[in-house]
Amino acid sequence: MPITIDYTPEEASLLQKHAMAQNVSVEDFIHTLSVKALQNAEYLNKLDRAFQQIEDGKCTPHELIEVDG
Repeated sequence: MPITIDYTPEEASLLQKHAMAQNVSVEDFIHTLSVKALQNAEYLNKLDRAFQQIEDGKCTPHELIEVDG
């Protein structure tokens, strides 16, 4: 899906610098960053839901039994 984003000259220069450092095109660099950001957001949402379940008491406590071996 084509998307157009307008960057300031400073932002464009920074993107180009980082893309070149990774030996990829600016487009590929932006794509990779976007996908990583989406994956991170999904992971953080899962953590938020888990913490909310703990706060709501919707979890089963387990006792940790240590065994010397």
